Amino acid sequence: MLPDGHGGPVRERPNSAADEWSLVQSALSLTVEDKTVLETLPAGAFYDQHLGEVWRHAQAVYQAGKSVTPRAVKVHAQAGEMHPVSRMLDRLAAHPVQLRPMLDSARTVEDLSKLRNLLETLGAVSEHAETADDYGQALQAVHAALSEMEGDTTPRGVTSWDEAVDEWQQRQDDDSTVRVFPTPWQSLNDVIAGGLHSGRTYITGARPGVGKSIMGANLAQFAAESGYRSVIFSAEMGTTEVTSRLLASGAGANYGQITRHTIDQRNYNLISDYVGRTAGLPLHIVDKPDLTLNYIRQVCRTLKRSHGLDVVFVDYLQLMRPEDTRISREQQVAQISRGLKILSRDLDCAVVIACQLNRESKSENRAPRLNDLRESGSIEQDADVVVLLDRDDDQEGQRAGEVDLVIAKNRTGATCTRTLGFAGHQAAFRDMPGGFTQNG
Repeated sequence: MLPDGHGGPVRERPNSAADEWSLVQSALSLTVEDKTVLETLPAGAFYDQHLGEVWRHAQAVYQAGKSVTPRAVKVHAQAGEMHPVSRMLDRLAAHPVQLRPMLDSARTVEDLSKLRNLLETLGAVSEHAETADDYGQALQAVHAALSEMEGDTTPRGVTSWDEAVDEWQQRQDDDSTVRVFPTPWQSLNDVIAGGLHSGRTYITGARPGVGKSIMGANLAQFAAESGYRSVIFSAEMGTTEVTSRLLASGAGANYGQITRHTIDQRNYNLISDYVGRTAGLPLHIVDKPDLTLNYIRQVCRTLKRSHGLDVVFVDYLQLMRPEDTRISREQQVAQISRGLKILSRDLDCAVVIACQLNRESKSENRAPRLNDLRESGSIEQDADVVVLLDRDDDQEGQRAGEVDLVIAKNRTGATCTRTLGFAGHQAAFRDMPGGFTQNG
């Protein structure tokens, strides 16, 4: 404690040096993948102003889409050897690294910053109350000070009726605000209001081997071919395998020949022609076996800033690694599902998620249902549209080469069943006439 002006002790304002140090060290570390808190925590929240200054320059580097490193921060700050930022970076380098979860540290730093602001406000109000003419005037000063501290603007996400109607009217008048990305299948577009909508999440659910990954890849590929920026996250297949499927479906080439490395001249010509036509295709492939929600967020935000982003395909949800292994599997899936839903809203893009189904529908010889989604509760709740694939491996005759799309949930239209052709030899689904059944 330090003495105040009256000779009494002055308590240090609430702060957590450990969390502030850990937060800045994490931001500068190459081993920390998710640094999205740089977008939300203001530099002014730091009790240590020198750490706050490093944080401010780190934010600028991050927002520029560059890798956040001590050198990048120093360059941005134009800091020489004796510059405060350089000296703080030297101290950070010499300080033992004790990385904590960034979100936890950020919450602590922000909460303590708010607490310091509250204490300062209360101190100012107390001094004002001592000179007030009466209780009413003192109380009014308290209310005014607290309102100013919290801000007198409407909280984010709260919209008045008039504002909501104005926004709705603008969307009706301006077609450019309506972002819809058609799927390759007109029969599906007819049911889901023209295609995939930005800000919404879509589930493609199926048992193993039925085609959920193929469908998602077809969606992302077609969106890219239509000029929309897309990304495929694959936790199951490597980049080469994903690319093989995309080449087969896009070129109409034989997938078996591609995987066996026995491509004949006809298929080679088809592939060469497709590669030539799609040079510069706005499609990215992310091959990461230990895929996490935070990593997906980081990549999507970077792509959104640098290239733009319209369609995201995640293959598949149950293979994603949870951030918190201490909670139940159902809670882990719920966190991932909700996180991907929020991502679609925050980045204004369509998110397609492949999900695995239980085997009950197969053993019970029936079409799949919503509750067949593994760890299904949160998945079906968060999704705007759920498409369940139903294909019998033993199909013969008229049903050979067909797959039913059971639209089990649809916030943009009716629930129904559509039938597509399944060209497994080309890793693709194809539109076919008819095949519509309204669910009753």
